[in-house]
Amino acid sequence: MLTDLTSLLRDDAVFVDAFVRKERMLFAADDARRAESLLPMWMLERLLASEQLPATRLSVLRGGDVVPADVFRTAAGRMRKDALDALIAEGVSLVIAGIDEDAPDIARLSAALAQRLGHSVWANAYVTHGDGGALAPHYDDHDVLVLQVHGAKRWFSHGTPTPSPITRSPDGVDFGPPQWDGLVSAGDVLYLPRGEVHHAEAVTSPSVHLTFGIDTERGVDFAASILEGLASEQLFREDLTRLGGEDALRQRERLLKERLHARIDAASVSAFLAASTETSAKRR
Repeated sequence: MLTDLTSLLRDDAVFVDAFVRKERMLFAADDARRAESLLPMWMLERLLASEQLPATRLSVLRGGDVVPADVFRTAAGRMRKDALDALIAEGVSLVIAGIDEDAPDIARLSAALAQRLGHSVWANAYVTHGDGGALAPHYDDHDVLVLQVHGAKRWFSHGTPTPSPITRSPDGVDFGPPQWDGLVSAGDVLYLPRGEVHHAEAVTSPSVHLTFGIDTERGVDFAASILEGLASEQLFREDLTRLGGEDALRQRERLLKERLHARIDAASVSAFLAASTETSAKRR
């Protein structure tokens, strides 16, 4: 049973090192069926046949493009299973956001990863039919742990044009040919640091993998936290104007900088991370 980072990767210190250095890592498992119980095929079929997946959580992609929901849903938003089955027969990919809401074992694993890493973690499921993939080459603004549950996919990396990005890559960018590819079989785990351009193609159909998104706090977030609450201080609410003369403006600049320096000197990265962790725990 996969219940935490150690059971997932056998040696969590190796992953932590790769995570800190932001280096891709592929872990080959010796048990191809070890992840099946997290999301068995019967559970997937039951989810797709039910009304548990609203349009906000189920996306259908064909050739990297999103299929409009009205193709497989009624005007009232109810699933048209016959239309969805027809799309599946054509070879589409299904993306289930927040799969941990439907699969208790995935939720427990996601929570254990968040506790071990000290960062927010969430899980999505990708079900690919045919030999394509869900998404075109892109990079994410968060780190990703990929766990292959059923079947296999070949993953491709196109390098890291923007190290440690804070936004997802724009659409329509040509990232050039792949610089690396690797087969990720059932039970295997692939770590992709944010900023690394990637895409995947199914080797067997259907292919099912989970992605555990890891969202970290960044330096810009720490800086923003220092500036929070400035509006509560009169000094920062007052006008900046040249109408009072240059001497008055320089005096105001000096006072503002002194107060900002005081806030920076009083700020603590450790305290900031502790507060962020507490907030994330409350949301879970």
